Amino acid sequence: MAAYAFWGCQKEFSIEDASIFTKVPETREEKVNIQGIVLDDAGKPLAGADVRAGYQTLRTDRYGIFRFERVPINANGGLVTVQKEGYFMGSRSMLYEKETTNFMRIRLVKKKLAGTIDAAKGGKLAVGEASIDFPANAFTIKGSTAAYTRAVKVYAAFLPGNNVQILDEMPGNLYGIRSDSSFAGLETLGMMRVEIEGEAGEPVTLQTGKEATLDIPALSNAPSTVPIWHFDDRSGFWRQEGMAVKAGARLVAKVKHFSSWNWDLPYRVIKMKATFVTIDGKPLQNARLILKRTNVTDNTKLCVQAITDSSGTIQGPLPANEVVTLSLLGACGEVLFTKSIGPVNTDTDFGSFQVPSSQVRWVEVAGRLIDCNNQPVKRGYFSLLVQDRAYRSAIDSLGRFSLRFLDCNNATTADATGYDANSNREGDVTRINLTSANASTGDIRICGAVVQNYFIEYSINGPLFKIMTPMDSIYAQHFIAQGQGSPSQFFVSGYSLNNQTISLISFLIATDGTVGLKTLLTFSANGLQNAKTNGAKVDITKWDVLGNVEGNMIATLLDDSTSRNVPVTLNFRVKRF
Repeated sequence: MAAYAFWGCQKEFSIEDASIFTKVPETREEKVNIQGIVLDDAGKPLAGADVRAGYQTLRTDRYGIFRFERVPINANGGLVTVQKEGYFMGSRSMLYEKETTNFMRIRLVKKKLAGTIDAAKGGKLAVGEASIDFPANAFTIKGSTAAYTRAVKVYAAFLPGNNVQILDEMPGNLYGIRSDSSFAGLETLGMMRVEIEGEAGEPVTLQTGKEATLDIPALSNAPSTVPIWHFDDRSGFWRQEGMAVKAGARLVAKVKHFSSWNWDLPYRVIKMKATFVTIDGKPLQNARLILKRTNVTDNTKLCVQAITDSSGTIQGPLPANEVVTLSLLGACGEVLFTKSIGPVNTDTDFGSFQVPSSQVRWVEVAGRLIDCNNQPVKRGYFSLLVQDRAYRSAIDSLGRFSLRFLDCNNATTADATGYDANSNREGDVTRINLTSANASTGDIRICGAVVQNYFIEYSINGPLFKIMTPMDSIYAQHFIAQGQGSPSQFFVSGYSLNNQTISLISFLIATDGTVGLKTLLTFSANGLQNAKTNGAKVDITKWDVLGNVEGNMIATLLDDSTSRNVPVTLNFRVKRF
C-alpha cells in the first residue's frame, strides 16, 4: 500500500494546536518490495544512479528504474536515497506494505553553484527567488573547530511551494516531527537545498554560535510567523527547528547549520485507505492519486499525492475533518476518476472505487528474452519505454514476460529491451508497435555490452559465489575509527534473492592505509562458511571521493567448516555510504 506526499495548498493559513497532532509512527521493520523510477532535472529517466534502501544498494538501469526485493526497511517511513554526481541527494520516505510492490518516483535536483564567497568577509547570494546571507568569519571544516578562512563554494536550489514539481523533487515526504515530538502533515510554502564546500571540495559548516539568514518569497496570505524544518536523513522526517518571520514580501529565517530547509505549516491528519479497480476488478497499479482540499483559495493547487501499489491500494495520512477532492490520474496526467470524500475525524477505510472502463486503455506486451546463444534468459527482466514513461517486468525461467500498463496519448510505438543477470548484459533497443491492445515483441536478444554494476565475487575452496546489482543487493559502509591510532573498518554485505545467499565481509584499514580482511562469512542453503583471515591483505585498487571502492585478494585461509587451509579469492566493486 502506498503512502502520500503532502503539498501545501493555499488555504487560510493557521497553525493548529499541538495537542491534536498524532504520535510519531513507531519503527516497524518489514521485508518489502520497492520499485521506482529516478528522473533527472528535466523529468527524463536517469540511468546509473545509486539507490539505497535499508542496508541494500542498487543502480538504476538504462530507463532509470530500480527494484528491491524483500528489502528490510522501516515500514513506517523508511527512507530510500538516490545519489548521482552533479545532483543533490534525492530521497523518499513512505509507508510500506509487505505483501505488494510499493511504487515511488524521485526527481533529482541539479547541484548548481550559486556562487563563491570569501569566508573572512561573508556575503549574500541569490538562489532563484530566494537568498542566503552569510556572516563574516563564520565557517569551519566539518569535524574541526578551527576557523576556515579561504573561499567557500555554495551550492543551492530553491523549490517554490506553489510548483507541483516539488512533490517529486523534495527529500523524504511532507511528514514532520514538531519541537514537542508530535507528528503532523506539513503544508509547504517553499524549500531550499544547500551544501557548502571549501575551495578544495572539503565539507564546510557554520561555526558554533554563528547563523546564516535564509529568505524566500512570502505568499500574500502567509501568517506573520512560519515554523521552519530541516530534513533528518536518518529518520526520513522533517524536524521543526525555529521560526521564520514575515518581513514585507519575504519569509526570513536564521539557521545554524545547512541541510534541506522547509517553510511549513503543520496540520492534523488521520489515516485512510482506498483501493482503485476497473469495472472487471483489475487493480489500477502505479497510478498517481492527488487530493485537494476544497476550502482553498486556489483549488488548482495540490495537497496530497500518492502512488497506488500493485494491488491498486493507497494507505496513508489524510487531512482531518475536511472535505477533500480525490482524483486518480493516468500516465499522462489525465483524470481517470474523481470523487469528494470526508470530512472524517478518525482512521477510515473507504473501500474500493471503480474506475469506468471508458477511461482506461490497457496495453499488454508479451514476448521472450534470449541470450547470445539464442537460449532463453533464465534470470533478468524486461524493460519498456513509452514516451519517456518506463516500465519493468520480471521474466520466468523460460525467459517469457508479460507486461500490462495504462496507455495514454494513443502511443503507437515503444522501445523494448532487457537484462540478462547471468551474463550481466543489456540488450539492444528494439522498436515495437503498440497499434493493438495486445502487442508481441517476439524474441528479444540480450547480447549487448556488459554492464558496469556493483558486485561481490569470491570462492572458498572452489565454489564461486557472485552477488551483483541490479538483481541482487549490496551495501557498503566505512566506519571511521574513534580512538587515535585505531584502525577504521570497512563493511560490505550482499544478498542474492536467486540462491538465498547472504555474504558478510569486513576489513580493517590501518592508519598506514594497508587493508586486511577481518571476516568473510557466507550463509546459504549449504549452511555457514567462515573463512578465518590469518592476516590476509586486500589490494584496494580504487577508493575515490564519490564512494566507489574496488579491490581483490588471493590468499590461503582456514575454512571453519572443514578446519583446513583452503584457497580463497575475492573481487568486488561497491559504493560506500
